[in-house]
Amino acid sequence: MLWARGLVDHPACGVGRGYRYFIPGGQGMPAKDRLALTALRRRAIKSAELKACISKNMDKLPDDSPALKSFSTIHSQYGTFRGERLREQVATSYQQWFESIARVPPDGRALALFQDLSAAYVIGKQLPRLPQAEGTGRDPGRIAEQYMLNCL
Repeated sequence: MLWARGLVDHPACGVGRGYRYFIPGGQGMPAKDRLALTALRRRAIKSAELKACISKNMDKLPDDSPALKSFSTIHSQYGTFRGERLREQVATSYQQWFESIARVPPDGRALALFQDLSAAYVIGKQLPRLPQAEGTGRDPGRIAEQYMLNCL
């Protein structure tokens, strides 16, 4: 968001397993693996329920939709996403996203990001809720909506 608005020079994002907070003297909680859902411009917790949700979502998308291609790629490779391969999937999806926005001149990046997130929001509004593990972020279009509203 800051990069698209011209407030910072280089974009960055975390590709790890999520945030981990430690209480001194306490037991650390294991981090959850996250998978990038490229069509929705968000990450989700990798679980068996997510795979079923992706499968269900594929039935609701039109055959010529780029989102269908994205979901079918994730669904077919779901079993291979572990450890380093999982972080690579997240990094690759964000890299491709940043490169698509970087092709736009700097003055138009905020608008291009807004349009891209608007498309992700529209796709997300058509899909059923994500698994319980997502907590309050179960609405597929919610993350894109929040980012979209802060773009301009």
